[in-house]
Amino acid sequence: MGTSKQEEVIYIEYLAVAPWNRAKIQMQKFKGLGKIMMALAVSYSSEKGMEGRCGLHSLPQAENFYSKIGMVDCGFDSSKGMKYYEFTQTAAKQFMGVKK
Repeated sequence: MGTSKQEEVIYIEYLAVAPWNRAKIQMQKFKGLGKIMMALAVSYSSEKGMEGRCGLHSLPQAENFYSKIGMVDCGFDSSKGMKYYEFTQTAAKQFMGVKK
């Protein structure tokens, strides 16, 4: 899977925020950790010449988060049993706040 041009992407194998730092928890200690970790992945992808492109398979409870930050829903991957999401070059720039 990947972008329509079959460009290289950084694949994020596993990404999770500790249960006590999730937005739905009343005693949340830190905010924005998911976005910070995604920003690190986009930065790493840029450093490696992939222009911010990165992808991952999402658990159902995290799908809204990935859509909200601008990742493209590439559909259900039956081999993993999860949806695949990807930052395109353009979406990664928007996420990072880079002007065109």
